[in-house]
Amino acid sequence: ILTFATYVLSSDTNILIADKAFVSIALFNLLRSPLVVFPNVMTNVVEARVSNKRIENFLNSEEIDEDAVDRISIDSSK
Repeated sequence: ILTFATYVLSSDTNILIADKAFVSIALFNLLRSPLVVFPNVMTNVVEARVSNKRIENFLNSEEIDEDAVDRISIDSSK
């Protein structure tokens, strides 16, 4: 309804007729589902980019020196 009001009030030459109204309603119905899903898709894209960046940073990081870690055997931990 707001779209139709904006269309009619934006110019004196814009007259809302049945043809335009029904086509507009059909287009709005076609766009409804993609517009509902769009925020979730954007969230998933951002999460995937962050995950890929973390994996990239991990894989590009330097190797840990094995001698820098103290190893304790199971028997000596008691």
